Amino acid sequence: MANVTKSTLKGYFQEGNIPSQANFEDLIDSTAGYVNSVPTTQVGTDAHVSEMNLIQPAGTVLTDIGVVATEATVGTSNTIVTFGTSVNQSQLATADFVSAGVAAVGSSVSMGGAKGESGVAWTATNAAALYTAASRTIYIKALQSATQTAGTFISYIKFIKLT
Repeated sequence: MANVTKSTLKGYFQEGNIPSQANFEDLIDSTAGYVNSVPTTQVGTDAHVSEMNLIQPAGTVLTDIGVVATEATVGTSNTIVTFGTSVNQSQLATADFVSAGVAAVGSSVSMGGAKGESGVAWTATNAAALYTAASRTIYIKALQSATQTAGTFISYIKFIKLT
């Protein structure tokens, strides 16, 4: 539905009012949100790249970006994850996710605190543009250094709608 102001939302839910389905849709669309990718295989021979791009809605600021393993990885690859606002770039962040090819189900790395195998949660790069006035693609790539015979990742972004 529509992105409406907080005062409008409060008006929908004042004593005596009966909020409609559209009012609840406005509430959902006007607050924090998230988007996640489809499960993306990490299987491949030699060095390879898996893309898990997402669309950040207009008028939002990113509060978290991450990747989680939904199927354990098997292989000899180190995995580095990059988060950028243009193809083949890492303007937002870069994170060491997996070394020695093995990540258990549930392994993750994020800005919100989940730590990759390096034991460090990633932080936004200096001057990272976390806000966008227009919708944009967030390019999320898992760079595999060698063969992976199993593994699936899902990427996600969380955001707050400001306008």
